[in-house]
Amino acid sequence: MFGVSAAENAHMAKTMDEFSRIVHRIFDTSSALMTFPPKLAKRFNMRIWRDFEASVAAVLKKGNDLIDLFVELPEAVTNGLCVKNGVDCHDCSGDSLFQKLILADMPLDTIKHIFVDLVIAAGDTVSNFFFIL
Repeated sequence: MFGVSAAENAHMAKTMDEFSRIVHRIFDTSSALMTFPPKLAKRFNMRIWRDFEASVAAVLKKGNDLIDLFVELPEAVTNGLCVKNGVDCHDCSGDSLFQKLILADMPLDTIKHIFVDLVIAAGDTVSNFFFIL
């Protein structure tokens, strides 16, 4: 999603790894809700519900932090200013999804929502695949 330059930055790679672990927690906590009605767990503010809510909030926060970190990568990691919008370009070849969305003048908040949704959806797809097996 971010292109090659993101993986070359140690801090970015560490943050992506942390984000992956936090996303995994959503599926750990939601699996407990498969054995108990979620509406009741929410109504009675049960621990399984609170754990699930906390994991979702953590994913949303870390996902936004991850994208903010990427946007703020030092100039040494960037390839220069994008000719279209004057933003530091981390993947001037335009191969990353992030760069394509920036070039399409998409607001950064919208990009954040898309990225976090994609990661959660991918994790959900994988977890459902293994659940079926």
